[in-house]
Amino acid sequence: MCIRDRIDRFTREADGGHSRLALITAGGIPHAELRERLQSRFTLGFELALDATNSAEPVDGGELLTCDTIVVSGDNPAVLLNALEHRIVDLRRLAHEGAAYFGIDAGAAIASDIAWAGGNAIGGVPVAPALETAELEFAEGIGLIDITVIPDAVGAGRVGLAAAAVEAGIVDRAVAIDAGTALVAKPGELSLYGSGSVWQFEMIDERVTLASMRASESA
Repeated sequence: MCIRDRIDRFTREADGGHSRLALITAGGIPHAELRERLQSRFTLGFELALDATNSAEPVDGGELLTCDTIVVSGDNPAVLLNALEHRIVDLRRLAHEGAAYFGIDAGAAIASDIAWAGGNAIGGVPVAPALETAELEFAEGIGLIDITVIPDAVGAGRVGLAAAAVEAGIVDRAVAIDAGTALVAKPGELSLYGSGSVWQFEMIDERVTLASMRASESA
């Protein structure tokens, strides 16, 4: 199932109690396309379209507090985290109180307790390709999952980044997901969906272990 099909399915299956939507994007699937796919089911309560190539200033986002469905998509987790800095705790509370969270790519990444915010090197040694070498950065995420998500694993060459972050002890566990993978968090449900693969790294007995699966099979 491609990610756009999953969005349509999420829209069709939305609980009758969920009706007010917050839509936040930073690159990736075009904002207008997501809005068009979602607005047939939800009333748009808050929307924010960010430039994925530039740092974003924190927004007030008070309208988020009125929403019970949150869709976050993008290419750049740092831009999303910066923009939502003042509302991270509120997003966590909304999800724990029953709001549905649908995160695509970087939107899935910021759902972590400890979210990858950029960078490609550890101690100056590159662990993933990039135009410029920069140290790995991690920040407080929304806190819906206790594993760090690294987006666009194959496309951006970040599978090794996830492994290196665990090996260096920066994070306890990491999962690298292909582009077009979505994380769905609802009360009693936490799943990863997409047409690509998922690589999960964890330190066990002083060794980094790897488990791989298709995104649609993971939960």
